[in-house]
Amino acid sequence: MTAASTPVELAWAADYERVDDAFTMEKQIQNWSRAKRLALIEGRFKDLPELSKKHGITWRMRHREGGPVDSAPAEGLDA
Repeated sequence: MTAASTPVELAWAADYERVDDAFTMEKQIQNWSRAKRLALIEGRFKDLPELSKKHGITWRMRHREGGPVDSAPAEGLDA
């Protein structure tokens, strides 16, 4: 519910060809630590694998083939 917590600012976005892929990514990000979400928002894609390891799962285990349509985040996230 965003009406109660306005104003809301979009911090990060990615384009997906399939709605279910976007939904899966949204649910994954919701389960990330604050540090990992901040790294994503700040564009520190190379930090994501290390932040994943600290929480017992690597990025490559969670990332599905295909990923975001926008190639810049996909390349950075998979590094």
